[in-house]
Amino acid sequence: MDMVDGAPGSLFSALFRRTRLGVIHLDGVGEPRFANAAAVRMLAGPAETHGMPVLRWPRVPGTPLAGAIAEALSERKGFLLTETPVKALDEEAPRYLDVEGVPLEGGETTQGGLLLLLSEATTRVGDHERARLFERSFRHSTDAMEVTDPRGFIVDVNPAFERIYGYRLEEVLGRTPGVVSAGKTSQETYQRMWSAILDPKVGNWQGEVVNRARDGTERPVLLS
Repeated sequence: MDMVDGAPGSLFSALFRRTRLGVIHLDGVGEPRFANAAAVRMLAGPAETHGMPVLRWPRVPGTPLAGAIAEALSERKGFLLTETPVKALDEEAPRYLDVEGVPLEGGETTQGGLLLLLSEATTRVGDHERARLFERSFRHSTDAMEVTDPRGFIVDVNPAFERIYGYRLEEVLGRTPGVVSAGKTSQETYQRMWSAILDPKVGNWQGEVVNRARDGTERPVLLS
């Protein structure tokens, strides 16, 4: 049988080496039978791992992943961790992985143990955190803010908008921002505004318009 780094089969070996998915086969006591470069990069960085149990690889000790691996080996069961943190090395930013543990039954021609499948989740976690930061800024801003869909219909407004203009969210959903227009801003201004917003090379606009609250109060605003 063709073997490369302990992995049987030439086709499997090629996939095993090149995939961005980290793959580790642990024997019944947690010793790595094989691991591809992606897995070593995710859990060990540049450190040497030859002959080292995976639970001692630099990014593993003291993490939820370490506990999940130990329990899976002890009870011969699988697990799935989503966006689980691993230890940061030196001064690097925190890192997160999706990890699935698949128990393997041994046989006459196969080795048992645990198969670990790892994929990077750091970028996704960062996206989630930025979305949470935007949500907090949106909700707590003292400036009135609207969110529209690509057609220009309102899908959300923040509490400051409700307070300043006197409209509740449910009253403006599906309407255009013109709901608070005082009718004193020229159509040319609005055309320039939407032209700039919809232009991929620009994507934003800033200028002065006159809005009107529900009670009739006119509010000159710097719109951006």
